[in-house]
Amino acid sequence: EGSLDTLPFRIPAATKRRVLANWAGKLEVEILDAASGRPIAGFSRGDCLPAAPGLDIHIRWKGGGYLPAPSRPVVLRFHLSGARTRFHGFRFSS
Repeated sequence: EGSLDTLPFRIPAATKRRVLANWAGKLEVEILDAASGRPIAGFSRGDCLPAAPGLDIHIRWKGGGYLPAPSRPVVLRFHLSGARTRFHGFRFSS
């Protein structure tokens, strides 16, 4: 198991803010407050819903599939597990 953190950034201001990821294996994503390093409520690893691997898969959390409003810098943390897990990238979509 391993994880990958982005550099701190502000969530793009768009009508609908979604994270689309490309991977094979098991992936969980959480959104952290960049200042504290703590998960934002509703966007923790435990809140991330399972999804089938593939290309441009919409990451969703129990509270929904859209990112929080762009009020402060955040970090995306991608948790990867499984011997054959591969992470190919992510992008934002509106």
